[in-house]
Amino acid sequence: MCFYAAYQRQNVPSQKDSKARKTTIQTTTRFTAMISLQPFSRDSIPFAIALENHPENRRFVGQWAHAQYDNAVADPDYGCFIVLTEGTPIGHCILSGLKSPDKAILLKRLVIQAKGQGYGRATLARLMELVFDGYKANRLWLDVRAFNIRAEALYQSMGFCHEGTLRQGTHVDEAYYDLKLYGLLREEYEQQQRLPAGH
Repeated sequence: MCFYAAYQRQNVPSQKDSKARKTTIQTTTRFTAMISLQPFSRDSIPFAIALENHPENRRFVGQWAHAQYDNAVADPDYGCFIVLTEGTPIGHCILSGLKSPDKAILLKRLVIQAKGQGYGRATLARLMELVFDGYKANRLWLDVRAFNIRAEALYQSMGFCHEGTLRQGTHVDEAYYDLKLYGLLREEYEQQQRLPAGH
């Protein structure tokens, strides 16, 4: 259950929900300033491909060929970004559905090479700001491979709701795995922003 739904029904946060909300607020105020998003140029493509194929990343994310990136960079429905901290590239991300009439944007990929330093959380917070405050979307959603427990915990802590599972929806290393679907609505994002510090 996402914490926003629990808050709406009961208006009394559980200890777990309160921790999740506090984490989100701290992320926005403390970590997000570390991160900037730079739109792709075609010169960015080799960097993104190398990240996706790095041994620490390849089981957890899809891999695109150069031609797929060429098409995405030229397509206004996609937003491809290099993630930087203090001007240094540390990852990349892909949004799709920017022109969706449903105002539903898919976080198709998020890859951070510098792990365990809070950059993934900070980047997700920055993307949430971009999607809801910049693109004025109503919904941000994603899928995560069921064995990617670390990423799933991050999305849950940032307020995303588990919305369903695509059984054996992805093929990795000669085996099929479930894909878990997560979503965050504008009203949930805005509720997070209104929560007082420390709650």
